Amino acid sequence: MRSLIAVAALLVSSIPCSGQGRVINVPADTSTIQAAVNMAQDGDTVLVAEGLYYENVLIQSKSIVVGSHFLIDGDSSHIARTIINGSRPANTDLASVVRIRGCRDTTTVLCGFTITGGFGNRQPDGSTYVRTSAGIGVPGSSALIAHNRILGNAVTKASVPDAYESVTGGGIGVFTRGVGGTCVVVRDNLIADNTIEGHFSCGAGVAIITDIPGDTAHFIIERNVIRGNTNKELGTWKGMGGGLSLGVDFPSYGIKVIRDNIIDHNRVVGALADTRTFGGGVYIVYTDTPSGTVDPDPGELFYNNIISHNHSDYLGGGVSIWRFSSETTHLTSWGNYVPRPTFINNTIVNNSAQDGPGFFIMDHVPFLMNNILWDEPKDSTQWGEIYLGDVPEWLRWHGPNTYRDVRLCYSAIRGGWKDAPGVIDSDPLLDSTYRLMDASPCIGNGIDTFRVENILYHAPLFCFYGGERPRPKGSRPDIGACENRLAIPIAGAVREWASALPVAFALKQNYPNPFNPSTTIEYVLPAASDVRLIVYDLLGREVSVLVNERRDAGIHEVKFDGSGLSSGVYLYRLQVGEFVQTRKAVCLQ
Repeated sequence: MRSLIAVAALLVSSIPCSGQGRVINVPADTSTIQAAVNMAQDGDTVLVAEGLYYENVLIQSKSIVVGSHFLIDGDSSHIARTIINGSRPANTDLASVVRIRGCRDTTTVLCGFTITGGFGNRQPDGSTYVRTSAGIGVPGSSALIAHNRILGNAVTKASVPDAYESVTGGGIGVFTRGVGGTCVVVRDNLIADNTIEGHFSCGAGVAIITDIPGDTAHFIIERNVIRGNTNKELGTWKGMGGGLSLGVDFPSYGIKVIRDNIIDHNRVVGALADTRTFGGGVYIVYTDTPSGTVDPDPGELFYNNIISHNHSDYLGGGVSIWRFSSETTHLTSWGNYVPRPTFINNTIVNNSAQDGPGFFIMDHVPFLMNNILWDEPKDSTQWGEIYLGDVPEWLRWHGPNTYRDVRLCYSAIRGGWKDAPGVIDSDPLLDSTYRLMDASPCIGNGIDTFRVENILYHAPLFCFYGGERPRPKGSRPDIGACENRLAIPIAGAVREWASALPVAFALKQNYPNPFNPSTTIEYVLPAASDVRLIVYDLLGREVSVLVNERRDAGIHEVKFDGSGLSSGVYLYRLQVGEFVQTRKAVCLQ
């Protein structure tokens, strides 16, 4: 897994930089955000002052930054006071608040807004219509969506002025649409209180659909709070995903990481007593190739997520995983696929459903390691935390849930689980912030690496709160998303100071970014070293030498004063011996 994380980080950090450009101020230079976007060229920044903007914005085929004054000073209060409200569209068929289309990489940025009031785009679907992407839509495009509040978008029979059948994406909807190589990063957003209702709808908070076989699509969903979103199924079949929904057609390629998120208090509910709903927190569906699953990719990687207090009226309170094949004869056990998706060091607690409050699994086999599953089973629960039973409707229409199981190890599970190695059936003892109490049986009872067939899985190097894992170095990792300071050594004594020393060289992202006029750059040294830290412009010319001397081991900070620089993108480069790392910083003057 470490190699996968490294590739994901490289994918984002190595996106080509946009050139230096203008700053177009709204409303000083143009009265609307859309007018500024239309005026902007690659490398420009659309800087929006606080206010309420009734607009439905389209960003198409441009590498530009569209942001609030949060870009300048990092003051999060700008986010709540810079509002794009999409409830008054000129064309009710195009009622997403923001659409990002045809953009080539994550230099297209949407940052620092409250996005609300959207009711999605109307799309034909055979003889009916569907609604997609009420808040933000990203069809066939790349983008970075960061530091936004995506709230109160609703696709309901009351909010939409025309007929529709189903809904995909209440807060954010991402669709690859057969455009290869797209990369979407959703980072540090609050995605809350969005509502969808319809038949066969999915993803009240976020929906990501890679529905073209063979697509190479990259997405990283990290450090978001996905909270209080509701998916209401109006018929009997079926509601899918209150918080996050993923739809993947095999074969599928690319980096797909979901990490360090809080996914809580989301619901998928039915209007009728016999409605079938799945995945209160997370819903994942795979569609096979005609000859069965031949995709060698270990799939979506979930780690360090807190998935709590989600609810499904039927199955899968926390997570639902469904694998569909048009011919059940193609679902031929282990030979055709590797276990996917992968869940490592997640805390999945206090979720509820009729059965399977932790997981519902249909004709597939995920891999789980170092997870806490401690949910709220009903008295009528037959399976407990993980439901592998048949769904009556599916049994009548298609076939039994034959090829379902879970590869599971070193986890805390209410009720235990078969003969899986390292599983404990004891209260994990979590505090209100999901940290492990000092008496928790999860401390030091995880595992660092585990091999399944030809794949070696690793625990992540850091926990949900950013602490080193394992903590201290030389101990066994904890079970769950958060590491405790206590530990069980692997062998011998662990010196107390070990937990304070970094284990690898690293150059961190500057903050604030963008900056005006100064910013802070942090770097990490595991040992005393000769350090060179230099800022360059995009032509490779040296702008400032920040460090050129020997420094002790530890975490270091240095201020960079950009007074007198022109607005644009700059590069800062850390070199320590053979270690070299470069990051981007954006100056807005």
